[in-house]
Amino acid sequence: MPCWRVASAPAKNCGVHVAKQERRDPPLRMAIVGCGDIAEPVAWLLRLDRRVRVVACCDVDVARAAAFARRHRIAKSFRGYGDMLRAGELDAVYLAVPHHLHHAMASEAIAQGRHVLLEKPIAVSFAEGCDIAARAAAAGVCVGVNYQYRYDRAAYALACAVREGRLGRIQYARAHVPWHRGPRYFSGASWRGGWQTAGGGTLMTQGSHLVDLALWSLGQRAVRALGVTAQRMFSGVEVEDLAQGTLVLEDGGGIRRHHRVDGVHLLVDLLHLGGVQDPTLEQERLVVLLVLGDVEEGEPEA
Repeated sequence: MPCWRVASAPAKNCGVHVAKQERRDPPLRMAIVGCGDIAEPVAWLLRLDRRVRVVACCDVDVARAAAFARRHRIAKSFRGYGDMLRAGELDAVYLAVPHHLHHAMASEAIAQGRHVLLEKPIAVSFAEGCDIAARAAAAGVCVGVNYQYRYDRAAYALACAVREGRLGRIQYARAHVPWHRGPRYFSGASWRGGWQTAGGGTLMTQGSHLVDLALWSLGQRAVRALGVTAQRMFSGVEVEDLAQGTLVLEDGGGIRRHHRVDGVHLLVDLLHLGGVQDPTLEQERLVVLLVLGDVEEGEPEA
């Protein structure tokens, strides 16, 4: 396997770290597993990054895998995941597959010394997620979960501002995530509606983006969670389409969260950091720091 080193370097000295590849290293040879909706934009973006070369793709639908390979100029396509891993000439895999497959497929790649990038959630249960992390640590490989808001310029600026203390001491955060999802979101991919296959609904799939962003910006971990979930919009599915709750953080602060999916064509995520103690003011103030998204006329599938 070529020596592909990831160096952790501070950006703007704000305590937020980004990965950079050393120039002498050859491109990371990656395979895309699952040639559906979310894999398309990832494949196009990887073609723009000279540090990565997509050398194979894999899908249970042979025709879809072959078409995907032609479209993105990928040399090899496979139906069998194990066959692809055993073929060699591969450093990492990107898993764009249903959630319940994450644990087994990530574990198989780790066992063969391959790095893994997968879509969130890392797995459908806490135990499976911990097992993936333990296997990766033992094998000396990297596992990453794609929380793409971390690469948004506004989100990055938020994290830097908080960690540099430019906003004073943050007392709490509020995350509001109202995403549009129509009936086709579940009917077009039935696994999304089941507990065993999806592991959860809007909290895990949509709402976790801003929870991750808040925790990342604050540099803290949650120590307790309280909340409720409900099914208010969609019938015939097991997972929730409404979630509300509170995370209690290490320093005693909290994150209040409200996540929902419904039929309204609005895709705006709000993250508020509140109770900022500013020494120049006599009272606390609420700061609205980040608005992500816009009006969405179509029906997103990812």
